[in-house]
Amino acid sequence: MKTFQIPDPSSSDATTIQTYRLRSLATSGSEDKPYDESYEISRWSEFCASCFSYKSNPPPSEYFQRHYYNDPWRDASLVKIIECKKEKKKTDGGDGWEIAASTRIFKRTISTGEGKGEGGPISAGGIGEVCTSEHHRRRSLSKMLLQDAIETMGKMGMQASLLHASPALQAVYQRGGNYESVGSRWSVVSIPSRLVTETSDGDDDMAHMVRVASFPQDVEALSSIHRKYSESRFAGCIVRSNEYWTNYISKEIGTSLFVLTTGDDTAIGCLSLRERGGKHQLQEFSVDESHRSAGQVMDILLKAAVTLEGRNSETCNAYQ
Repeated sequence: MKTFQIPDPSSSDATTIQTYRLRSLATSGSEDKPYDESYEISRWSEFCASCFSYKSNPPPSEYFQRHYYNDPWRDASLVKIIECKKEKKKTDGGDGWEIAASTRIFKRTISTGEGKGEGGPISAGGIGEVCTSEHHRRRSLSKMLLQDAIETMGKMGMQASLLHASPALQAVYQRGGNYESVGSRWSVVSIPSRLVTETSDGDDDMAHMVRVASFPQDVEALSSIHRKYSESRFAGCIVRSNEYWTNYISKEIGTSLFVLTTGDDTAIGCLSLRERGGKHQLQEFSVDESHRSAGQVMDILLKAAVTLEGRNSETCNAYQ
């Protein structure tokens, strides 16, 4: 635990000083209370939700709790917060400190495109839940946490770090952590609903069955498909263990993940859509191309995802 003081830039009195401390959620914030992980995670999740409440579709505190507990590689010591000492100690049992800023390191392994002869997977740290209370901004708190995270990842031997951020924050991460900005590219297409709701002549020649993914039944097949289609071909893909599929993927998109199966009910392709901004976002797609082409499987699963989820409309707007 590290304690430090910073002048309050919002105060008209330049001599006003605020006391802060940086600690991990693997330690108790109070000498009078034993460590309680559930309390620490709940309190931190509520803080994150309050910071992101400005979004058009703000994530609730349950979102952050779910992402933590479903992560098979979760580590409370990698969730760091900066707290500010309150002027008066609370009378309801609190310890007199409030969370001012947060960051989290996600332990991951990412691909390097080993199928192209570029080497095997490497250890990486994903940066997330970076946020600062509006009452404690312009104090470089997030920069302190980011630099602490980079130092921690270095000590853990992580070979790369990655994060997702809006274009408006790219400069912040470049200055604070020397992150290189890479823009995301999306293809937006308008698909007439008849193309995803009507059966084409070619479908009759391909016996297939589509169903919602079943966990843990489909884990081995899904893991194999993802490894061949994504991990071995592209750099930067999260290498998914069976535990990651079972504990994380199944709970995040399991009910919207459709699989195409063979006669023995083995999954050979998968696809998942989600609603976002009045469009359908393709958030997951993999296929074993030794059975069917990517185009054939995409066609079959897209129809299933749209019709079985009741997403019929005059035009199905989808983007990948």
